[in-house]
Parts: sequence; structure tokens; C-alpha cells
Amino acid sequence: MINNNSFSYLKALIFEKKSFCITFHTSPDLDAICSGLALKKILLKKEKEVFIISPSKISDFLKNFIPKDEIIIIANEDEELSKNIFINSDAIIFLDLSQKKRLDSVIENFFNQIESQKIVIDHHKNPDLSMGDVWIHDEEASSTCEIIYDIICRLDFFSLIDKEIAEYIYTGIISDTGFFSHSNVTSSLFIKVSKLIDLGISSSLISSKIKSSNNFLWIRFLGFLLSEKLNLYLDDKIAFVEIKEEEMRKYNIDYENIGDIVFYMLSIKSVEVAILAKEKGDDYKLSFRSKGNFDVANFSRKFFDGGGHFCAAGGIYMGEKKDVRKNILELLKKELKNTIL
Repeated sequence: MINNNSFSYLKALIFEKKSFCITFHTSPDLDAICSGLALKKILLKKEKEVFIISPSKISDFLKNFIPKDEIIIIANEDEELSKNIFINSDAIIFLDLSQKKRLDSVIENFFNQIESQKIVIDHHKNPDLSMGDVWIHDEEASSTCEIIYDIICRLDFFSLIDKEIAEYIYTGIISDTGFFSHSNVTSSLFIKVSKLIDLGISSSLISSKIKSSNNFLWIRFLGFLLSEKLNLYLDDKIAFVEIKEEEMRKYNIDYENIGDIVFYMLSIKSVEVAILAKEKGDDYKLSFRSKGNFDVANFSRKFFDGGGHFCAAGGIYMGEKKDVRKNILELLKKELKNTIL
């Protein structure tokens, strides 16, 4: 869905328009946050007015990567201000998402009132083509930050990349590639990363920052999850963790700070698919990860109104809460019949 017309149109917009609003998916991750910060800095260097709006609260972990003087508006905490910015900006840039449902209900409620130019920049499957006017969508890209790098180069803005912008792009890339361990890593990505390193960033410091940003309460909570909540099913190929809201409150853990548990689950030798179910109100927010032998995005899209990538996806469970584990495992067992698992 990338073509020269998309880049030409985007370049014209940047030169013609004055104000831009950047947003991304609800419960943002490092790729979403860092692609937003990198693009904002580029636009500021082109003397544009730029706002960043997050649909939902940003986790404490992610705040470690946001400058203290950076203002990110939270839509579900300041709906009126967010709506005014969306409606009055010359252009809206949607990063790391290509479906309106991933904007959360606050933004989705006034989406149809937005008459500004809508630009979608993303790498996820099954985009909602009604969402944007201009599309730069590459499912082969490792991350949205990689696409931001490509856009900067295609628009002849590479000279605008300073050390801070390079750090944002690199951080998003290593986060979404699992420190270059996922199947979305290519030789061309390493060439791009080498150019970022040449700009003076420290890959070791950035990696250390990501790996060393957990607090004591989170480590205690992690221990609780691994010892008390983690269970294996289907010949130990499926790891499942269900987290109740009362358990999060007991350990004073923010809802948005839990996702990393799936990587520990997937590190078990026999496990092929890891499932995290987080209670939130009347529903459960689901996170799926696989080692590459099962398409969790298709599974999530089919049963849980979700989506994502082959090896990483999310969704929502809205059935009987007491049967969340049983129902998900039954569906998964049926789907696994046609795989090598």
C-alpha cells in the first residue's frame, strides 16, 4: 500500500499545512510512543505546530522514555481538549494502528466529525481502508519506527535526524523486534540501524534502559504471576495467565504495565503459544504471543475482535468471566488441529 503518490502527497501536506495531530493505538507500546516522538521532532524542525494525543493512559514504564517537558494529552482524561485538537488540526497522523476500534471509545466517538486530512502509517495486517485519506502501510516492516525512518529518507529529511530522533527510532525498532529476535528482522533493517548508530546513539545504553526500567513492585508481582497464576495446557504447549483486577490492586500495579509477562511465558521450552488475560471491568483484555508455528493474529481476529501480527496479537473476551480460561482454550484446541502443534 506504499507508492510514490503516498510519499508525494505526504510531503505536500507537510509543506502546505501548519498544524498536525499525532495519535496511536490505545494502551500504546514503545513503537507507538517512539514513532510519535520522532515524527513530532521532524515536524517541529519544519516549523509546524504539533500535538500528540494518546487514546489512553501511558504506562509508568513508557514514561521513562518520554522527556519530562514533553506534553502528551490523554484523550480519555481530557476528552473536550482532545476533540478540539482533532477537529481543528490541519492533518491527523495515525501511527501504529490501521483500525478505528484501536483508538478507544473516546476518539472513536468523534472520529466521523474529523474533516482534517487523515494519514495512516502502520505495519499491521487487515487495515480498515475507510480510516484514512493517505496510506503508508507496510506489513513487511519490522515496526512503525522503521516506516518513520523510511518516510524521513523518502522525503529527503535525513539531515534532520539528530541523536534524539535516532534514539527514538532505534528504541521503537528494538522493542518491536524483540531485540532483533523476531521473524520481522531483515538485512535492510540492519543497514538502517547502522546509520542510526552512526549518528551517535548507544545501542547498549538504550537496550539497558529498556531492560532495567522495572520497579520493585513489578518484580514482586511478576513472581506472584509466575508462581501462582501461570499454568500449562495441551501437552505444555500453551501457557495461560489470568489476572484479576483485585490482584493488580493488591500489588499496586497499573493495568498498562503487565504485558511483559508474555515473554517470560514464551521462554518456556515446550510453550508455543502464550496467552495473557487481564480483567478490565466486564471484559478481559487478551494478549497472544507465539513462536511462529501458529497465527495468533488470525485466531484473535476470528474469535475476539482483535488482530495484530502472526506472532503477536491482542483482543477482547466478552463472554462469561468465570469461563474465560476454559472457553479460550477450547477454541484454541480446535484451531490447533490444523497446525503442526
